[in-house]
Amino acid sequence: MITGIFLLVAALIYFAHLPEVQPQEKLDLKDDPKLIAEYRRYHEKIWPEITKSIKHAGIVDLEIYLLDTRMFMVMEVDEQFSFEKKARADRENPKVRESEELMWKFQ
Repeated sequence: MITGIFLLVAALIYFAHLPEVQPQEKLDLKDDPKLIAEYRRYHEKIWPEITKSIKHAGIVDLEIYLLDTRMFMVMEVDEQFSFEKKARADRENPKVRESEELMWKFQ
């Protein structure tokens, strides 16, 4: 329990000090330890097509933090990145759509 509280405090401090220009996203995973473990396994080996789409969108670095069921994603992006362009490209990419459909069961 203390470790969880420490991680939560550390994450809140970290996220509070991020530059406003650094895109951040958050979502909640289902409160099911088996599903969360499966979600983690999927992210241990990301499909190459997903990595390619991330880089092609102008995302230079992407970090995901998971605290209990709350997931935070922090991105370092270049000047070409926009959420609108990324969403459009994702809709046109069958492998990204497949991955997103798979990930919905965890959220």
